[in-house]
Amino acid sequence: MIEELILPAMAVGVTLAGFWLGGRVRGLVNVIIPLKDPVTWLIFAFLASLFITPGIVDCPWKADNVYLVSAVLGFVPSYVYGYSRTGIDKEYVAVHNIIDIRQGETVRPLVIYYDNQGRQCFQPQSMCGILKRLAFGVHNPLELNRGMVKRHRTIDLSGDYLHIRVQAIDVVEVQSTPIIVDKVRIGTYKANRHGIVRSGHNAGEPKYLFHFKAESRKYTISPTETNEPADYYVNGAIADHVMRNYEGILVKSMDNEIKLRTQGVEQGAKILSHQADLKPGSHLFRALLGDVRTDQEMKKRIEKMKKAEEGDENE
Repeated sequence: MIEELILPAMAVGVTLAGFWLGGRVRGLVNVIIPLKDPVTWLIFAFLASLFITPGIVDCPWKADNVYLVSAVLGFVPSYVYGYSRTGIDKEYVAVHNIIDIRQGETVRPLVIYYDNQGRQCFQPQSMCGILKRLAFGVHNPLELNRGMVKRHRTIDLSGDYLHIRVQAIDVVEVQSTPIIVDKVRIGTYKANRHGIVRSGHNAGEPKYLFHFKAESRKYTISPTETNEPADYYVNGAIADHVMRNYEGILVKSMDNEIKLRTQGVEQGAKILSHQADLKPGSHLFRALLGDVRTDQEMKKRIEKMKKAEEGDENE
């Protein structure tokens, strides 16, 4: 009687365990497509070994054991279901020119997570990138301010066998910077008896066993995503109007500057002309000299008249 209850209870327990483990694995590896998940491959390889090992060495179970077959048949579907049901934090980003927004462009998925220090990072969708993070804690920093995004753009992605519709973020620039992440410290660099330290290092600098390549990314969000639907075009019209006015003012300013410079040249020419006219022998100089002589004669006559009047009064 007890043996009859073992099989159903084991099937239920294995099914629940598979569902739980599938969700935990995907939340750990942050992978979109399970085929690129090394942890899933290891789990399935272990399940396959349970059927292969009895044919190679003596084992306490057989490959056709009813309990083994039932456990695997209950585990695999529940694992896949739990894996697919667990969501991950991902965004689709489309890099394009601000003005030229085209459908059918290349759109890349971006899986986002936060490390133990609270830094925003992205998970490369490759087995090497996943293993480096899981085994050695190699993270790829990410700078993407999703708080500025007020809306997403709907893009249809069509492949040979798949057609999906995604909500993408438009970005106008991606800055990718290669970085080196050092792991497993094994001491410090020291100077030899000649006082020389290993090239490229300083005395007392930490020495690491592994040096992993990683990547730091910075995305610049398009203004079409940061403004309300009409704001971008309204702001564009305002900017165009302001630029046109600025160009008009700039032209007027240049014209006024040219006029001032021209007037200065003209006044300078007049001054030089007058200076040339005041040279001895010039017509203007003779005219001014004649006026000075006339003034002097008039002053002498006035003084004589005043003296004559004073003499009459004294008599």
